[in-house]
Order: sequence, then structure tokens, then C-alpha cells
Amino acid sequence: MGRMPDPTADSAPADAASPADTPLGDVVRALGTEGYDGQFIAAAEERVLCTACRSLIAADHLRADQVTRLEGASDPADMVMVVPLTCPVCATTGTLVLHYGAEVTEAEELVTVALQRAPGEGPIPDPTPGITPSTTEVP
Repeated sequence: MGRMPDPTADSAPADAASPADTPLGDVVRALGTEGYDGQFIAAAEERVLCTACRSLIAADHLRADQVTRLEGASDPADMVMVVPLTCPVCATTGTLVLHYGAEVTEAEELVTVALQRAPGEGPIPDPTPGITPSTTEVP
């Protein structure tokens, strides 16, 4: 998996914890060129919906080792993070966009807290218990 382009490459080194001032579309397109062209959506009960196979996956069974935080150039309150994910059911790779700060929904907040973060430690063992294959819409 490649690294996101550094939006501050021509200035001082970026702090990985600092939000970037890069447009959301640019980040999603860059990840798309790396194969992350599917979409995931935060759902109720700390679950993430894979839009390809409609499976609901427990957020704590997904690895979110690469997170790009963004703030709007004109409105710093417009804060989102982009998380590339892989569906453990259908193997679709895609992005999950989550708000944080003032615009966060309850589902996004719960998913953000539950996502596993351990860069460099490899895959989470046996995600199957947290998967609920589904063909129904998420409320």
C-alpha cells in the first residue's frame, strides 16, 4: 500500500497528527489510483457498510492504519478523515469518510472510536465474528 502525497512537501515536514489542507476529492482520487475505488459508510451500532456487497462489518474488526485528516480551507470546522479499508467479505477496497468535530454524527463517532489502529502490525486475526452479510438497507 502506498503513501498519500504530502500536501506540505515543499514546506516544513508535516506532523502526521495534523490535519491536511488538501481537498477531500484529491485524497479520495489519490486512494482510487492505489485501488481503493469502493465506498464504505458508517452505520449504526459501530458497524461499517460495504456498498459493494452490502455487508455490515463491526468497526473493531477493520484495520485503519492509514488515516488522512482534513480541514476545510475556508472552514476549519469542516473536518473529515479518510480511511482506506478492505472488506473482509468481498475483498473490495475503498474509502470510508468520517466527520469529526462539530459535524460528526453518532454513527461516525462510534465507528471512529471502534476502528482498530496499529500501523505496521499486519492484519487483524479472524474478522469473521464481526461480519453480518446483508442485502438490506441500513437505517
